[in-house]
Amino acid sequence: SPNAKRALVTLYATADRTAVPVEARRVPLLRSWAEGSDTDAQRVMAGLYEIGASGVRQDRAEAIRLYALAAAAGSARAKQDLNRLRPPGPAPVQECDRVAEPPRSVMGIKDPSLAQGLPDARIDVPAVRAACTRAMQEWPDEVRFIAYAARAPEMAGENEETVRLYRLAAGLGNAYAQFSMGAMYLQAQFGLPQDDKEALRYLRLAAAQGVPAAQVPLANMHLAGSNGVPKDPAEAVRLCRLAAEARDADGLVCLAGLYDRGEGGLQKDDREVVRLYRLAVIQNSVPALAGLGSMHAEGRGVARDDVEAVRLFRLAVARDDPTGQLWLAYMTENGRGGLARNNAEALRLYPAGR
Repeated sequence: SPNAKRALVTLYATADRTAVPVEARRVPLLRSWAEGSDTDAQRVMAGLYEIGASGVRQDRAEAIRLYALAAAAGSARAKQDLNRLRPPGPAPVQECDRVAEPPRSVMGIKDPSLAQGLPDARIDVPAVRAACTRAMQEWPDEVRFIAYAARAPEMAGENEETVRLYRLAAGLGNAYAQFSMGAMYLQAQFGLPQDDKEALRYLRLAAAQGVPAAQVPLANMHLAGSNGVPKDPAEAVRLCRLAAEARDADGLVCLAGLYDRGEGGLQKDDREVVRLYRLAVIQNSVPALAGLGSMHAEGRGVARDDVEAVRLFRLAVARDDPTGQLWLAYMTENGRGGLARNNAEALRLYPAGR
């Protein structure tokens, strides 16, 4: 009966475990009640998992999960148990981090990071769902797991859940989620309307937390005076420099372009352009390949070297870079860098309508 159930659970939940041990035959009932959201049953089962009693194997992670569920439902005693088991500060690395951490370029400077993170193409949707759901249960106050969990519905094309999770994490201050919300509003993705005002609000929040992928688009908007942003080359320089200092490939290319053109109060500096392009090439930037190649072809900031220029242009073309293709066409047309003059090949490489 409900009254008997309540009396049993209350007894186990309030008693000293050594004085009133849980009978092993009661465990299946307690487990079912715990999964049915009974906070006292969750605390009892968590205690059994914590010490490994009454035929229940010791499992600290499962104990934390159950204490966290009860704490999230308002159990003050479960909250105390949870604080006792978990170390203070951010959650340590979990499986959710390993399977769903985003690339460094979309994370804030204070975010924990395993390495370079996982691009969208490497996201295993079922693995992310399982790992991040468990992480959110065990660490309900850790916002990054909410943001990372959003990658599963995002890759599965589930618009409402994607927006719900990113919006929740963004509102709680997660930089990656703020960037994601800004990008979705900017590009009218996942059922959201195109909204420059909302996009800028989120992107500025992310940029302030050191997200290079937010800083560079904002810099480009300030350069062009677009998307409702006032033209401000000096602000563009500031934002590009922040991204470049984080060794972000797009930030390095952005700052190289500003030095190349002498914009935003910067003096033209060919050597600095070369230095920045080289750093960006190390970060696997495709535009930097063509940019560095052009400096070699023109002998700006570095000794003229047509052979090296052609090598870089070919690498860029192999990765579908249109600027690299245009330069390779030019070098072919003029027989430079060890290439034989070949007008037919040059015409094939030049964009249509040149």
